[in-house]
Amino acid sequence: MEESIANRSLTDASTSPDPGENECLRCYLVRMLHISGCDGSHRWTTRWRDARAPRVVDLLRKLAGRGGICCDCEVIFNVWPDYPETEALLPCAGTSPGCIDPCDLGPLVV
Repeated sequence: MEESIANRSLTDASTSPDPGENECLRCYLVRMLHISGCDGSHRWTTRWRDARAPRVVDLLRKLAGRGGICCDCEVIFNVWPDYPETEALLPCAGTSPGCIDPCDLGPLVV
């Protein structure tokens, strides 16, 4: 039953451009880049920050220091290159509001 709830939540949230209530930045970026691709900016990173971590005003600087310099896809490929290779997007395991660390997807990977 829990698996169907997780899948339903992913399906419900997957078409929305807004971050899910507990959706981490990594999962949000993977989802949004899957839907609309990268436009060469931090459009989705900024949208996530404004909704989920508005007090982290230096988020772009922190990500740039880890390789996410000019756009959302660089954040995924350089900051968090360890997203599991799967045939479908994984449901986000969730994080606390204001947390910029990615969720722990380990238990979700089969």
